Amino acid sequence: MHRADEFVDDMARAWLGERYGAAWVAGLPALMGRLLREHHWTPVRRLTGGCTACVLVVDGPGGRCVVKVTPCVTRSRHEAAALEALGCSGVGPRLLDHWEEPGEVGDVSVLVTQLLGDGSSLRHESSNAPSVEALGAMLRAVEECGAQALSLRTDTLHDHLGPRLGRARGGGLHGTQAPAERELVAARETFHALMSPTPGTWVHGSLHPGNLVPGADGRLLVVDPRPFAADPAYDAAEVCLKWGSERHGRRHNLADGRALWRRLRRRLDHDGERVDAWMRVLAATGF
Repeated sequence: MHRADEFVDDMARAWLGERYGAAWVAGLPALMGRLLREHHWTPVRRLTGGCTACVLVVDGPGGRCVVKVTPCVTRSRHEAAALEALGCSGVGPRLLDHWEEPGEVGDVSVLVTQLLGDGSSLRHESSNAPSVEALGAMLRAVEECGAQALSLRTDTLHDHLGPRLGRARGGGLHGTQAPAERELVAARETFHALMSPTPGTWVHGSLHPGNLVPGADGRLLVVDPRPFAADPAYDAAEVCLKWGSERHGRRHNLADGRALWRRLRRRLDHDGERVDAWMRVLAATGF
């Protein structure tokens, strides 16, 4: 008989319950136990930190891999489409399998990917800081992927960040301070200017340090894409604001983000004003 804490930690269990309901979390041990049996997977360890899925490292007939199970099938479809592009380019894990099936409480999506390294991210291995060259090379590779159309239509950032700008409070794991009203008003105006018109490209959409993985050869790799229609300056801004601050052990802040961007800008063909504008928007959302 499996227990929920074999698959998710207390924080993830609370987040999953808030998002998908207590019934889905209660049924998770039976669901994961069935998947393990059917696919001859042996759990190695859980990967923590997420709030939208149960993520396990497993050993199976094809070797060690990552299994990600979520009831958010639409988001999983977008993730799988982006992983196809990122994995083929070598900047993300290979997508090994992806399917949807009925669960006890609605449909679930199962996504199986290559394990990168031991699964540790920059957030958990902050001493293993990538070089500015590696950060730049990763962002250029992601941008090249984003210039190619995905196999399904991507959402824009309007639905993702727009509501956060309406109720921005700051906070989070390494969150910003709550913005003053004038900062929030300015961020809303900036956001609408950046999103109009929407560029014909997609971005990774979630390049915080928890989704950046050190490669064995000094490269930097990415996991857990959440692709949105936007210009590549968004990804650069998120890396600068979040990793720029977290590498110093501080809350996300514009000063650290701008300092990292000054080092990165010579390696990227981005409009510096747009990168800075996206950082201001992200800082105001506390996201």
